[in-house]
Amino acid sequence: MNRQAQSAVLFLLGASLLHAGTTDLYLRYVKQGLRPLVLAAGAVLVAAAIATVWYEWGRARRHKGRDADEGHTHHEPRVAWLLVLPLLALILVDPLPLSVVDYAGHALLSLAHSGSIAPDWFLGLACGLGGLVGGYLGARLQPHLPETFLRLLLGTLASALGAVYAINALR
Repeated sequence: MNRQAQSAVLFLLGASLLHAGTTDLYLRYVKQGLRPLVLAAGAVLVAAAIATVWYEWGRARRHKGRDADEGHTHHEPRVAWLLVLPLLALILVDPLPLSVVDYAGHALLSLAHSGSIAPDWFLGLACGLGGLVGGYLGARLQPHLPETFLRLLLGTLASALGAVYAINALR
């Protein structure tokens, strides 16, 4: 995916968020109090798209007299096209089935538990932070560790987590 396509995807995603935030469409996806965050995210994405186009336009003008980067080009990874998936999800996925599943799940949970079934924010933030740190460390350490070690480590961790879940389910 080249820079122009990246900026087009960023612009479309940002414009979709701005459109959803300025209408009541955002209520299908998030709660009412999150309108400012939806609008801010849309504005940041549109600004990033405009900045990318501006930067590429300036770079093309600077390099116009040169001989096309001395005959070599830099290719972006093909996996970058996965950036299109959130945009397609916003456009194609109807949130009604998702909300029906969510309501049904909360109804079943409320039958099984007495008290609030609100999410545990501390646990959610801890898991998010753990995922962020783990992803960063994994990306940094992966080239320096042998593949066999990584497979054994991940298999052991997954098995241990499964054992903990099984023990807790049996109690």
